[in-house]
Amino acid sequence: MRLYLLFVLGSVFSDSFSKVQELKVDLDFTGDDVLQIYSPDVQHCQLACTQHHSCLFFTFFRSDWSKDNRIFHCYLKRTATGIPSHVADLKGVTSGFKLVPQAYKTHTCLSSTYQDVDFTGLDYLQLTLNTSDDCQKQCTSDPDCNFFSFTTETFPDAETRKKCFLKFSWTVPIPSVLIKTPGLLSGFSDSLAKEECKEEILANTHYRGNDFENVPAASPQHCQFLCSTHPRCTHFTYTTSTYSTEPEINMHCFLKHTQDVSQLKPVREEQLFSGFPIRNCKPSNVWATTLYEGLNFFGHDYRDFKTDTSDICREMCTKDQDCHFYTYVLPSYRDIGIRNKCFLKFRWTVPLPSVLKKTPGLVSGFSDSLPKTNGFKEKCKEEIFANTHYRGNDFENVPAASPQHCQFLCSTHPRCTHFTYTTFSYSSDPKINMHCFLKHTQNVTQLVPVREEELFSGFPTRNCKPSNVWVTSSYEGLHFLGHDYRNFKTDTSEICQEMCTKDPDCQFYTYVQPSYHDESIRKKCFLKFRWNVPIPSVLIKTPDLVSGFSDSLYKSKEECKEEIFANTHYRGNDIENVPAASPQHCQFLCSTHPRCTHFTYTTFSYSSDPKINMHCFLKHTQDVSQLEPVREEELFSGFPTQNCKPSNVWATTHYQGLHFSGYDYRDFKTDTSEICREMCTKDPDCQFYTYVQPSYHDESIRHGCYLKHVMTLPRPEKVVYRRDVLSGFSLRNCKTSD
Repeated sequence: MRLYLLFVLGSVFSDSFSKVQELKVDLDFTGDDVLQIYSPDVQHCQLACTQHHSCLFFTFFRSDWSKDNRIFHCYLKRTATGIPSHVADLKGVTSGFKLVPQAYKTHTCLSSTYQDVDFTGLDYLQLTLNTSDDCQKQCTSDPDCNFFSFTTETFPDAETRKKCFLKFSWTVPIPSVLIKTPGLLSGFSDSLAKEECKEEILANTHYRGNDFENVPAASPQHCQFLCSTHPRCTHFTYTTSTYSTEPEINMHCFLKHTQDVSQLKPVREEQLFSGFPIRNCKPSNVWATTLYEGLNFFGHDYRDFKTDTSDICREMCTKDQDCHFYTYVLPSYRDIGIRNKCFLKFRWTVPLPSVLKKTPGLVSGFSDSLPKTNGFKEKCKEEIFANTHYRGNDFENVPAASPQHCQFLCSTHPRCTHFTYTTFSYSSDPKINMHCFLKHTQNVTQLVPVREEELFSGFPTRNCKPSNVWVTSSYEGLHFLGHDYRNFKTDTSEICQEMCTKDPDCQFYTYVQPSYHDESIRKKCFLKFRWNVPIPSVLIKTPDLVSGFSDSLYKSKEECKEEIFANTHYRGNDIENVPAASPQHCQFLCSTHPRCTHFTYTTFSYSSDPKINMHCFLKHTQDVSQLEPVREEELFSGFPTQNCKPSNVWATTHYQGLHFSGYDYRDFKTDTSEICREMCTKDPDCQFYTYVQPSYHDESIRHGCYLKHVMTLPRPEKVVYRRDVLSGFSLRNCKTSD
């Protein structure tokens, strides 16, 4: 037996280290376990071992294992020598060693799918989709989704067939145990605090081709912001005011899309700036806070007045909720009549399809998330008059899906005093059908209605609760043309609208019914995006004019409203609880979890049961407005911070007298906790640390710095065999993903 063991070890540890990386089929590394997890295949098990701070080798129980219920068990193992203590032949298992860093980087794409395998638990969203491919695409496009399970059309329970279950697991490092310990100091790596974006913009650089849209932009930074806002934009190129002899393309932002940005080849070209979007961090505000001297944001005026300085003009724009940007005329301007004038400007930020086309076999509609009418107590007097025309006074016309949609648009625009809507059969000129004509007059009481078929007229609804009927309606036989950023197949238009509502980038959609003439796109759902940030339509280089944006456009997104309530408990509705170092850390974790709507944090002295102290209780409810706070000492409660820059105080704090227990992968002695923290920040594997102060009772470990690392590899809570279920992972790390 001893000779056999030596022979096997000799074959495992042969000449080259690359052979150690090879997987050993039907070979068991017996014992030496440090942790058991679930993995769907041996590659995932090997990745988990590579990420784990202690694991050096592993054994995985494959799907053909039949002796007991250990199928899909992944055992992470370690010895002091790095060599397994015992090796034995065993059918149904595969063993191996952790990957070297170079190999690990090439294996982070988890592209496999697993037939008849269910990743149980951790669901946060359930959708009805046609295929497992559609489910994986949805998981990949959703930043909260780490893996999924899909029930096929032969699944035993007919009601849950073709269901896509999106699943979330923590990818932020969380210490598993927090212990109040005098003489210890703990903290997180500074690299976890993502305060600023990497937002380098490359001067005199062009990424040619791949354009899908171009819009006016005041600067390269403004262009980068617009690219970051659009869901399809992967890179951009900006043209300066002197780039071309053709003024129509100067000061424009060319938004681009490619499947693989790593294949882009920059070309040197003067007066062009190129770069990439900035997401999931705090982008620069420089585009919004800059004064653009000598630039005219042309058109879109709704109010003007004289004032002494551009600063006052900007201040008035910021205070006026309708103002998005402005242009101020300096005293040196050639036209004396408009010197010192401040022009406040408004641009649509509600979703407007650019073309509406009557098309049998299509259904279109809006995201249900659009109407925000909370806070109004009274309904509006919103009568709309059929076959009625208020002639003249037009200042703008835009496409609209219905008279109610037109009324909503009129209510949104600060200049609109009344409107007229044209139906799809109003005129022989289709360009003016299904359009909303916005009108302005000084005195609406002087208006004279004229009877005219296929027209609807009315007045805006303001300071009250307008009807949502335009946004909740499905428009059968109507095509919201263009603005597609994503499409997939699904069974019904209701599911299409549901997907649009759940996708934060989707504002409206078009669904192709089974009766549509083109078979290739039947049952397809097209999600659509339209700018909801104000963009001047024309930028003109004009001496002695100063233009800029309202400070309110971006100030609201700089810092979160992150009030945390001391001695407050929102009882019940718990979905999970995890250790957390502070109330701010708990708020960050709640903001990270897609199901968390509120939280309660327990201090170290809350309970006589230490297992629930210093824990973050994540909670979920359908309506947070119905929550009733209860006063309770040593508890902190609050809400997540999303779509803004959350506080980094949890990551930058030193936790005096607190032990982040376990997960050590390296330790050394050093003079101060600051050096320990610096070493943690510089080491890419370190996520948090504990430093032993000179006053600690055990002399032998005083001045010790313990660097710590936890697995952030997406891993299912449990993996089980289940017929007619297919599971897999998000393809976000795969270059070939959509």
